[in-house]
Amino acid sequence: MEQMKALQSAQSQPAATPATPAAQPDLLAQLTQLTQLKEAGALTEEEFQLAKAKILN
Repeated sequence: MEQMKALQSAQSQPAATPATPAAQPDLLAQLTQLTQLKEAGALTEEEFQLAKAKILN
């Protein structure tokens, strides 16, 4: 749960505009971190899906 809070606080920071080349790798990095948290058992499937939806939307 602590990792989820850290991820959410990272997401609340201003993001780069989608037109910048750095936006794509940052999105990938967030999804990768999220997947690692799920695989480590730190997130449930429901928490993973909710966080993933926030990243992608």
